[in-house]
Amino acid sequence: MHYLVTLLMTISLLACSVIPPSSPPRAVGSIAIDWDRVEYFLNRADAAFDKDQLDAPTEDNASTWYLRVLEIAPNQPNAIYGIERIVERYIERAIEAISQEAWTTARAELNFAEQIDGGSPGIPVLRRQINLLEKALRWSITLADDRVRSRSPLASLELKEFGPKARASGARVTIRAGSDADGRWIYEQLNESSGKRPIRGEIEIGLPPQVRVLIIPLEDLSES
Repeated sequence: MHYLVTLLMTISLLACSVIPPSSPPRAVGSIAIDWDRVEYFLNRADAAFDKDQLDAPTEDNASTWYLRVLEIAPNQPNAIYGIERIVERYIERAIEAISQEAWTTARAELNFAEQIDGGSPGIPVLRRQINLLEKALRWSITLADDRVRSRSPLASLELKEFGPKARASGARVTIRAGSDADGRWIYEQLNESSGKRPIRGEIEIGLPPQVRVLIIPLEDLSES
């Protein structure tokens, strides 16, 4: 779904801006800190994170271990960085779910992220995008590959009849074809359909040949 990739990459950059910490301080004020315990908890947290155990199982997950560090060493930079990485990972999962149109899963991932860091600016942005994409209109037509490669009159007729949908206001068009030449031919047939609104879209290489149209509704600012 290349029509979502640029959008989601932009959101990802906005949502995830984690900067690795410098070396941790060896003392916080006059409080005596057991730095051996801190190191142990951090190692357990990093190991859990590497296994993608962000919040489960209950007694061995990255979130729990990082929070235990912060209980005994408030503002410990590696633990703060670890929490930020967890939020980043949930947001990445949400973006992946959005690309697959798995709206319930995407919302669940954002809920997890919000529980850890409700102030992350990427979370409300992604929620709005989910709402808009979920309401979007979608049309598609799939063609026989041999008919496209042979420039079949039947395939041409099918595309010309589908063309007005690709000309709809706000339409984002994705053409999938076995080669760039086939993709350009499909575009030409769509462009010969009735109507004056230009067809805007992109070509991706793949099979079977297909044209997908996505129309995202204008955001209702009263719901923000």
